[in-house]
Amino acid sequence: MKLSRQLELMLLAVFLIIYIGTLWVNLANTQFYLNTQLESHAQDTSSFLGIAISRQLQDGDSAAMETLANALFDRGDYKEITIESYDGIETIERKTAISVEKVPQWFINFFTLETPRKHSEIMQGWNRIGKVYVQSHPGYAYSVLWKSTIRLFIFYSALFIAFSLAGIFILRRLLKPLKQVVEQAKALSRREYIIQKDIPKTHELKVIVESTNLMTSSIQGLFEIQARNTQRLKELAYKDPLTGFHNRRHFEAQLKCNLLALPNEKHCGALLLIQIHKLEEINRANGFEAGDQLLIKASNLIKTSLKGISQHIIGRMAGATFAILLPHLNSKEAESIAQVFCEKLPTLYSKQYTLSADVAHIGICIYQSGQDAHDVLSDADAAMREAQAKGMNTWKIYAASSLGEIQLRHERMSIIANVISQESIVLFAQSVVDTTDEQNIMHSECLMRIPTTDGKLQSAEIFIPIAEQVGLARELDKQVLKKLIDYLNSDVKNNNKAIFSMNLSLTAFEDPKFVKEIYDLLATIKTENKRIIFEVTEYAVIHNTAFLKSFVKKIQTLGHGFSIDHFGNSYSDFGYFHSLKPDYVKLDKTYASSILEDEDSQFFVDGICQICHHQNIKAIAVGVERDDQLLQFKNLGIDGIQGFIAGEPVKLLNNDNHSDKK
Repeated sequence: MKLSRQLELMLLAVFLIIYIGTLWVNLANTQFYLNTQLESHAQDTSSFLGIAISRQLQDGDSAAMETLANALFDRGDYKEITIESYDGIETIERKTAISVEKVPQWFINFFTLETPRKHSEIMQGWNRIGKVYVQSHPGYAYSVLWKSTIRLFIFYSALFIAFSLAGIFILRRLLKPLKQVVEQAKALSRREYIIQKDIPKTHELKVIVESTNLMTSSIQGLFEIQARNTQRLKELAYKDPLTGFHNRRHFEAQLKCNLLALPNEKHCGALLLIQIHKLEEINRANGFEAGDQLLIKASNLIKTSLKGISQHIIGRMAGATFAILLPHLNSKEAESIAQVFCEKLPTLYSKQYTLSADVAHIGICIYQSGQDAHDVLSDADAAMREAQAKGMNTWKIYAASSLGEIQLRHERMSIIANVISQESIVLFAQSVVDTTDEQNIMHSECLMRIPTTDGKLQSAEIFIPIAEQVGLARELDKQVLKKLIDYLNSDVKNNNKAIFSMNLSLTAFEDPKFVKEIYDLLATIKTENKRIIFEVTEYAVIHNTAFLKSFVKKIQTLGHGFSIDHFGNSYSDFGYFHSLKPDYVKLDKTYASSILEDEDSQFFVDGICQICHHQNIKAIAVGVERDDQLLQFKNLGIDGIQGFIAGEPVKLLNNDNHSDKK
């Protein structure tokens, strides 16, 4: 066979690889995002339906539940809607067989779309009274995927034919193999865009190299278009298309991160829940376009009411219910915003966007860091129900009983004083493992548990803020250090190279006497192979850098270590790395929750790993619970991980080498 024919066949094969690979990647991405949307659609519907029928299920109103279930099911978007009560009295089930028109069966069999059966609890206050099961119907998704496949097939077939003809025409003029060009073309199937900068002087070679460079640039442009399309699909999955606000799933994710991102603050901010009334009546009376206009006008009022508020997150939860997250705002500021919005509501009625002068009500919840997102939303919903009882276009703020708060505070203060006087705190430890060898334990973090009056052990996180406010945090730190040293000294023979870390409170460095006591206690460790690494939050490091320099130098002289906890939770440079020389930094646990989806988090983690490794500092990820999170952190260069995937906390027992699980 002639060399030119061999090259022609080779280039055709390369183009075919590119053609099939590009088409397959596009279809696979489209299939993935449709699967994601079907799952999100089912979960969002089950959550909405669980909330919507809670009152009807409680009252035994089967007709109302069936009406709502039928209204959703008759749209044809669902394969199954099932409502079950835990007492077994009420069960409503709607199912339909999968029927997809104008889509070949072989295509359905080949490109399977998953329609998971999602469920949601039906709540009455804190009680679970039933479940809602929802499974989306994949018919419309299959139709979209089939049409997308046809368009992509035609488009890429045309490109394949055009590039193949151009390549054959050029290759017929070549007399020598073009290895680099072939490798360049093969790289395209791997999404590697290699542009040859050294252009040969030989005319024939120059033409083929320039043509291949042009082809590479063209296909790179196609992939960039596909990337933008993927971004648009992502927006469809996380953004409400009508109002432009976040959808429920994305808003709740933002709320959870906000609750985790600001520890040790009494109040993190406010959550406003807004419900616009009579949307369904408007849809029935005037059509869905009128209902959409009402929602758009209401969303514009929300935006204008928030004018001047730099930090806010708005979400459309379901139907005509909106939520506003206002970090750092107190109750008076939140009430002021609610009042402004309520004053604007009558304009919707006067301009005939709604059927009633009673346009909407607002529930406000002032949340604290560490609260559960579901609890915050429930409190805001309860406040909104109370607002509805007050009258038209009113708001209500949720506030727990001040007497109850005072009583709880006194109880916790009493528990803290009791454990300090009796030295009754209990130590647990959780392993930090090496990502390159998960059997290798880098060190173990010492965790404090507080015994309460009922004999149960609770995490110290709920007691530390109060202890710091009343000046008892240092006493707890000292007791932890004493018990940890007792454990190390009791286990000299069995664990000669034990390394433990412990946290120091924010107020630890305000008392020079306490710092001296730390030095004296460290001197009592019986073997030099036992090391304690003191973890200090990034916030404390920033505000105590000057003092920490002498502290770190002293403990390092004694053979112990220093690290920075909750790293990435404050805005600061890394100038203190060189002066403090921490053994490692622990990323804030919010990065574990966002590392798979958030490119900004990935960029930060990758950057901090490079900075740390340049200065011989290890980077540790906290809160890692799943294999996919672990793999992502490994790829980004994290040295160690801490979380349930690496090991649960275990109780430290003196005088033996055994551990009890928590």
